[in-house]
Order: sequence, then structure tokens, then C-alpha cells
Amino acid sequence: MPPASERKIKLLVFSTVFPNAVQPHHGVFVRERMRGLMSGSEPSEVEVQVVAPTPWFPFVSGLRPGYRPALPREEVQDGMRVLHPRYLSIPGIFKCLDGVLLFLSTLPALFRLRKSFRFEAIDAHFIYPEGLAAVLHGRVFRVPVLITLRGMLPLLVRYRLRRPQLRFALKRAARLIAVSGSLKQDAVALGVDRVRVIENGIDPRLFAAIDRTEARRSLGLPEDGPLLVSVGTLAPRKGFHLVIEAMAGLRPDLRFAIVGGPGAEGAMESELRSLAIRLGLEDRVIFAGPRGRSELAAWYSAADLFVLASGHEGCPNEVLEALACGTPVVATPVGNIAELLSPEVGIVVEREVPALASAIDEALSRKWDRDAIRARIESRTWAAVGREVMEEVRAAMKDTRAGMKILYHHRTRAGDAQGIHISEIQRAFRNRGHEVVEVALVKAGAEAKADETGGSARGLAGLVSRMPLPAKEAMEHAYNLVAYRRLSRSIREHRPDFVYERYAANTFAGLMAAKRHGVPFVLEVNSPLAMEKAKHDGLFFKRLTRSIERKLCSDADVTIAVTRVLAGILEEEGVPPGKVVVMPNGVRNEFGTNGDGPAFRRGLGIPEDALVVASSAGSAPGMGWSG
Repeated sequence: MPPASERKIKLLVFSTVFPNAVQPHHGVFVRERMRGLMSGSEPSEVEVQVVAPTPWFPFVSGLRPGYRPALPREEVQDGMRVLHPRYLSIPGIFKCLDGVLLFLSTLPALFRLRKSFRFEAIDAHFIYPEGLAAVLHGRVFRVPVLITLRGMLPLLVRYRLRRPQLRFALKRAARLIAVSGSLKQDAVALGVDRVRVIENGIDPRLFAAIDRTEARRSLGLPEDGPLLVSVGTLAPRKGFHLVIEAMAGLRPDLRFAIVGGPGAEGAMESELRSLAIRLGLEDRVIFAGPRGRSELAAWYSAADLFVLASGHEGCPNEVLEALACGTPVVATPVGNIAELLSPEVGIVVEREVPALASAIDEALSRKWDRDAIRARIESRTWAAVGREVMEEVRAAMKDTRAGMKILYHHRTRAGDAQGIHISEIQRAFRNRGHEVVEVALVKAGAEAKADETGGSARGLAGLVSRMPLPAKEAMEHAYNLVAYRRLSRSIREHRPDFVYERYAANTFAGLMAAKRHGVPFVLEVNSPLAMEKAKHDGLFFKRLTRSIERKLCSDADVTIAVTRVLAGILEEEGVPPGKVVVMPNGVRNEFGTNGDGPAFRRGLGIPEDALVVASSAGSAPGMGWSG
């Protein structure tokens, strides 16, 4: 097992907005930030799994074609598995239930995922419904949740039934990230103050300046005349209709290219075409349709001016991409636009047709320094964003790792020295702030009534000890049936961070229950029991016991051997090299050397000059007393 400093954090990215096979441009910024998070450091500190739920309701696809397209339940993007579980989303007034329904609908999928990918934190994008659902998932799986606030928060706050849900999610998230200062203020107004602003980024490999003439030629556009460009889904909030109306009073050679297609928020291409015809601009408005990201740099570079007339945004990536290509911007004051656009790179304007027309006219007449525009944004890469987000992930993990819940399983009788060992290690866990839940035939625990001088087997244990070997070993195997049920019930009830088991021969219920429920399994091995029992007690099913021991030590997430010699023996028995971690036993601090030796001897009736050899081991065969 790698050291803690080298182990990757398992992060679950949770967002209903994520590119997919049917909608390749849907939420590209979420995927790009995820990639930046993975590439922001070398080596990467995170291992990521994506769950991108898709809304579903009967008959909606038939009534509104393209509104909620059917997606595959699972796909692979660039070698990464992306899950698309469906969640019930009822249109209309019942949209206020989206957060709870998203949680309930995706809970089974996350339980299944947890068995193969034990995520340690959830990275949720958008406050609702993802943020609320993620916070509820975090409480179920006992993991911290980070929520990134994007452009929807100011719109959702207006709804009376959603407002308390927003507050609940904001206050219970471990970390909050806002993509703009204005979104941070919106969150503060809802009663939280621990919000960090981390804006979106750009991919410098895709978005760099291209000669304007070459860009227009590659796109089949006229080389002369000014060109406006806007990018986005053809939804009303994007304001393409306002730009078309503003064009009507501007120079007659001005063209406007709209790059984008229908999306979840709407598809108004027919309305925009009708508006252009009504204003006599049908020959000057270009509907380019949806384009791949590799083509967008050419559109930005071909433009004299990029225009964003949106009604609300978080941190609009199309503006960042346009700036990275050296194109000046005219934009409405949404999201972080006011912070992003200085007078040297663009103009901020109110969302009204006369104001837009005036700003576009002014921008087209101004001489812009395209190198200065590129310099404004060139350092804002997704890798840089990823490093900032990683700081928040680490902080969230640190905040919630103060105490863990440990399910401690053993088959040892409490009335001997082994019981003292079990009691002490549980005490040590508790002293470090962890919660310990014990599952055992006879509980040792921190308050175990262990006979520290040893003790003979009584009751059922005494009966088993007098059985012939085949029956005795059969009883050991039968114990697994009882233990598996107890362990499974305890795992479901307590949801531990891991199962810790003290190894006992022929006991495999702990490994089975842990694997069945997707919980890490830690095995503590104090001696090579198969070898020792065969030598001293005798084994009837010798090969079976050895194979179980080898399987347990090999399949445990961590196998702890108390000595290097023991680790070597386990490897000789077939446990993969490097699988075993050596961790010697310990002692309490009070067992020091400050005692008065002569006084102790006098109290025990031992001559002060006598040579004394002491041992605290039990009297079981193999302890060396017969030699």
C-alpha cells in the first residue's frame, strides 16, 4: 500500500451538466475543470469517477423532442467511465422536488459504485439540484462535499420552496466554490461566509490567436467587413435576439455569426431566423450551428468583436476563450464580467438594445491591442484552476478526517492475553478520536473484563477444545455464517470507514462482508497460524486452512504483520511481495523503567541477586515452555 502522502484521493464528480454522446457540448466547462484537477500536479493527487445523472419523466421526450434526449446509462470518454443514472424530474411546479428526487434516484447507483470505487469526497457542480443531492449523499456515505456555485443561484433564490433547500445545502457543504464574486455575494446573502472564488479557465492548446484572414478563409466567410460572433445554445437567456435587433441600426456591412444549437434551455433558431427576415438582415445573420471545440478558435479569431448579451451567467467560458484568442468583448454585466473586462479588453453594457448598439458601434471603431487582450487571460489555464480546486479538496478532507468509524472484528476469547491486546488497540483508536464498533463472539473492548493472567477455556470454548480436529475445524468454519450476518448488519447500521480484523485461522467472514459492502478491509496478523497450528495443535484440513490464510492476506486492502520475519513468512506462503505492511506491537507509556526493581523482588519473595527470566506469554503449545 502506498504511503498516505502518495495515495490518490478518490473523488466523485457529480453533475447533471456534463458532455455526453448525444450532447457533446453540454457542460464542457465541468469536464475541463475535472481534467485540470487531474493534471494540475505531477503526479496527479486525485482519482476521479464521474456520475452525470440525466432527468427523466414519462412522455416528456414525445411532447418536447430534444428537450431530454435519451442517453446511454454508461459511456467511456477518453478512457474514463461516465455513469448516467436517470432521476425522476417532474416538470412544472414540482421542480422544487428535483433535489430530493435526484438524491433518491441516484442513491442505488452510488451504492453500487461504492463497491468498486470508494469515493472519499464529492465534487458537485451547481447548487441545485446537484448540490442538495450531493450533501444528502455525503451524509449517507460520510464523505465531505464540495459545491461549486454557478450561474443558477440568483434565479433559484426567488423560489420560496427552493430557498430553504439552498440554505441547507450551502450550510452543510464542507467547501463552497463560486466562479464569480457576484455568486459569492449571493451565497453570503443566504447566510454562509466560507466561499472561495475560483473562476473558470481556458485550454491554451485550443484557444490561441489565428490570423483573421486565414480564420475567415477556413470558415468560408467573406474576408472583408466587420463580423460579430456569439457562442452558446439557442436559448432566450443568451440574448441573440437582442444583438440582431441592435444590428438593425448599425453599419450595413456588419455581419453576425451565431455559433451554437439547441440545448436543454430551449431551441429558438426559427424565432431568430424570423426576426432576421423581419428586420431585413437574413443575409447578414449566419447560423453556424453547433461546432466542435477545435473549431471555436477560428470563429473567435475571425471576429472583430465577440458579443455576450446573456441574462445570467456564472463565469462564461466563451468570453474567456474569446479573450484568449485576442478578440475584444462587449458583454452584459452578468457573473464575473465586471471583474473580467477592463477597458483595455472590452466593454460592459446594460442588457438593452440601444445600449448594446452603442457599445458595439464604439467597439468596432476602436483600435484594440490584441496582444494585451491575450495577456489578460493567458495564465488562467484549467491546470491553474485545478490546483486551486485541489487546495479546497485537501482542506475538505482534512476537516473531515479528524475521526473515523472503525468496525473491529475478532474471534478471540477475551479472557486471555490476546484480549488485552485487542482492548489496547481499541483504546488507542479511541484515544485518537476514532469511533470503534466491536463485532465478536466475546467482546474485549476498552472495558473488557479480561483476566490479565490468562485463563482456561470455559463453556462452549471448553467444549470445542475437547472436540476431535475435524469437528473443531468444522466449528471454526461454521462461525463464518454467524459472523457474516453480524458484520453485514453492523456495516449497514454503522457505515464504517473500514473493517479492522485480528486474524484467526479459518475465519474469512470479515473479508467477505467488507467486499460485499464495498468497505476497505484491514487484516492484522500476529502469527502464521496455519503453520503454527499444523506444527503444534495439528490440522486436519491443512491445505484448506493455508489457502484461506493466503487468500485473506492477499485480498485485504492492507495486511499488517507485527514483525518483518512474519512478513517474510507470509510472502513465502504466496502473499504478493509488497502487500504486507510491518507494524510492531506497542506498549502503554506507564510500562517504563522507573520502577524500584529491588522493592518489586522483595514484594514477590525473589532474592535480589537471583537471575530472573520473565515472560508474559500464555501457556498454549508453541510458546516454548516445554524447552
